[in-house]
Amino acid sequence: MKILLGLHYFGIFMWMAGLITTLRLLILHPKESILVRPRFLYLESGFLRYTALPGICITVISSLFLFHYSVDFNFILYTPTQMIKLGLFMIMAVIHMLVIIQFRNFSQLSVDDQNEVTAFMIEHKALLLLTIAVLIL
Repeated sequence: MKILLGLHYFGIFMWMAGLITTLRLLILHPKESILVRPRFLYLESGFLRYTALPGICITVISSLFLFHYSVDFNFILYTPTQMIKLGLFMIMAVIHMLVIIQFRNFSQLSVDDQNEVTAFMIEHKALLLLTIAVLIL
């Protein structure tokens, strides 16, 4: 059970680190010179694919096993803090999907048109606040 919990925490850490780093790089992207921007796209896609995506998979799978192997499933599922955590997880998963969609659109733009980052800044701040809220609970 402790191994599953450790795996769950590792997945959350990996997921949030990948998403927050990707969003931070997307915010810094337009400030760099045009020669460096293709490297930024490579880094952003790497963090999104190889850190955030495996992190969310590890988090979901380990949490399902934790729910399955818990002693009192109904008690864990229906406590207010667990319901709040589940709601925050759903919001963060929606933000993750929005980042993937916006990154695909962003990467298809020409290098000169990659200047609009307002949505990435909002998602970055919201994701940081949600991560802090989950850690507090």
